[in-house]
Amino acid sequence: MVPYSTTCAVITTEPCQYCGSQQVEAPGTLCQDCRRQYAKTLHNLRRNMQLSQRVARHEYKLGEPGTGGKPQGGEAPAPVNMHAIDLLGEAESLLQDAWYDAGAVWSDR
Repeated sequence: MVPYSTTCAVITTEPCQYCGSQQVEAPGTLCQDCRRQYAKTLHNLRRNMQLSQRVARHEYKLGEPGTGGKPQGGEAPAPVNMHAIDLLGEAESLLQDAWYDAGAVWSDR
């Protein structure tokens, strides 16, 4: 007769790599809340990058709401699309956040 063996699988847990407040089972590194926030950040980044590309390809112009893209007096139009520059800045900020979350160091080269 073969003796009955009782082996228990050991589940290792570590603190979340981002917030550190919740335990995560290996091989995961982020808790569910941080993964959800990371996914939202990546989704926003994707959307902003697509919008920036469409503006860069001149598929449409961004202007003041309700003006149909026509100047309404006041200041002269900027030589660049300020909204597109804001979108690019926001996309870069999201990239930096994702880069930091991944544990890498951002370089402004």
